[in-house]
Amino acid sequence: MTGESLPLAKECIAKCIQRQQEFEGENPNMKPEERTPHDVPSPCLLSGTQIQMGEGWFVCVVVGDMTCEG
Repeated sequence: MTGESLPLAKECIAKCIQRQQEFEGENPNMKPEERTPHDVPSPCLLSGTQIQMGEGWFVCVVVGDMTCEG
């Protein structure tokens, strides 16, 4: 998803919110444009995402033209 060869770990939404709050508390002066996709985990997967390992459940919320990839 980031165009990199390194895997980008995914977490459940509750864990992502917790990690985001911790990150913002540790970096109160950081501007949004200075953040990278690796700073805070994301629960989102895009079409074509390859799963390397692990297990879990997912809910598909949009398909087709309404996705961010469109």
